[in-house]
Amino acid sequence: MSGLLLTLPFFSFPWLTNPNATAKAYWLYFCVISLLVFELSRAKKLYLDSSICLGGGFVVALCISTSLNGNPASAWQFVGMAAVAWGFFYLTACWNQRCTDAITVVMKVLLSVAVLFALLGLGQGIDFLVNGRRAGMLIPYLLPGTWGLRISGPFGQPNFHALLMTAGLCSFTYVYFKEVWGKRSKWVQGGGLLLALLLLVNFFQTDSRGGQIAFTIVAISLLWIKSRHPEFFPSHLGWKPFALLTGLVLIAYSFRRLLLLFLFDPSLVSGHHVAQSYSITSRINMWLSSLLMAYDNPLFGFGPDSFKKYLFEYQLKALEILRFEYEDLSYTRWAHNEYLQVLAEGGTISFCLLILFLCVSITKIIKKIKNKNDQYTIFAFLSLIPFFVQASFSWPLRFSPLLAIFLAILATLLPKEQFLTIELGKYSRFFLIFSCGALFYCGGWSLISDLRVSNLSHDISNKDNVVEEFTQYSTLSEGFFAETELVTQGIIPFVRYAVREKDKDLAIKLIPFLERGVNVRGDYWLWYNLARVLFVAGDENRSKTAILKCIDLNPLFGPGWAFRHYLDVVEAARQTGRTIESFYPKNTPKLGLDYDSAVFLQHQ
Repeated sequence: MSGLLLTLPFFSFPWLTNPNATAKAYWLYFCVISLLVFELSRAKKLYLDSSICLGGGFVVALCISTSLNGNPASAWQFVGMAAVAWGFFYLTACWNQRCTDAITVVMKVLLSVAVLFALLGLGQGIDFLVNGRRAGMLIPYLLPGTWGLRISGPFGQPNFHALLMTAGLCSFTYVYFKEVWGKRSKWVQGGGLLLALLLLVNFFQTDSRGGQIAFTIVAISLLWIKSRHPEFFPSHLGWKPFALLTGLVLIAYSFRRLLLLFLFDPSLVSGHHVAQSYSITSRINMWLSSLLMAYDNPLFGFGPDSFKKYLFEYQLKALEILRFEYEDLSYTRWAHNEYLQVLAEGGTISFCLLILFLCVSITKIIKKIKNKNDQYTIFAFLSLIPFFVQASFSWPLRFSPLLAIFLAILATLLPKEQFLTIELGKYSRFFLIFSCGALFYCGGWSLISDLRVSNLSHDISNKDNVVEEFTQYSTLSEGFFAETELVTQGIIPFVRYAVREKDKDLAIKLIPFLERGVNVRGDYWLWYNLARVLFVAGDENRSKTAILKCIDLNPLFGPGWAFRHYLDVVEAARQTGRTIESFYPKNTPKLGLDYDSAVFLQHQ
């Protein structure tokens, strides 16, 4: 279990389209199923407590939501990952039952991962200071270059890096106070504090506002518990180590301010602040959109992985209520609030089961802390707070390494008590192992589909004429797991070729796939591509309908307005007998079919 937690954040598989996030999800998926089969093959009983039962109920509710809404394969992939996450929680709880000090192992693993990530993040920051912005990877398949004033760490996301640093600091206090402070030489104690300084420097360099809120809540909680309930802490821990940690916080924060004042370009700093203000309003708009979705479909929601499909429609309604600007619209798969996204996608039933699962687990842990069985447990408990807080501003629990760390901490903090014991007979054992085998088979099917899509994308990227690859594309897009990727992202090279070469035959073939794409995702740029392909195919009326839908979903999409104007010019040219070129002002570049949507998507 500890080996899985240690390798998961660093795992990569270059042959996938997304060699990092997707690869990590598959690694967790297959490892957990293999461990479940091993556990079930030797276990005589199933030990289930209320937390495990509520977690299983949450997975069942997601299955019902997906079935009722007829969501695509990506929704079932999400449900499969939720089932595996529940299995991981169960395995960790069983490990906690057998291991005498499982939480110490988890805290040491978390600290090791956080320190390694902090070293990589420090290198990322130094590279930015020396070389400026860097596109692409700084270390292939491990560390991306940073694109601004915020370091993002190996995860490529400043909020995730801040979360890991905050949780790592909590694990540092657990390990440091339990095994170093007052038990080792002053040199060892002082050297250990350098690790805390490294984590703090990384944390403040992320400039994550959600992370700062989480860090503040952790610090206030720690100081409040220390002052009001000192009995929860070991007797040898006075105020001195906390004063030292406070001094390190001030040093790391001052270092960040000095960088902003003297080393960073002022234009970059001002642009960074503008982007932050936009981020706040766009999040508020997405949160209200989530509530509106839940209001329209309250019981089982719209189904997992459906948020982006309905966001375009609902955020326009939210915009009218909030009276924000069109610039505050956002186009993303995430609500930037895990709880609201579960409410919108899974409905009230899934949401209530999730909240009950978290509340019941936390209540049990608090009771365990009050029993004072281990007076260092309070530091491990505090490491959960960043996950709860950051889940209100981002999507950390949809990223497999952070989800695994969170569930491992939660499961190993639970008291060692059983809620329900089920004897494993021959048939029940066979059924459970067979279910794991079915999940393994589905995961393998999905992995093979992803590898084929990745291979096709590689072949297309190296060719100017992609018509020869269309047969392979159409065959792969019929696959259950490959459909979503191919009818949304994978179709772009074919659209680009059909528009550039005005290939009517290819355009006609692409129309059904783009129609499936807008039904699966509903993205404005898919409507834009559908409008362009319909025009090449000679269907101007449907092309106008599609481009108007694109503009309705994103009124700020300039290429959509440009193409709408192009269609008007084509119609005017037909009615007047003039050439299309005569309608454009002289010395002004033409707009319309020559626009490359792929460039826009890459920029976004």
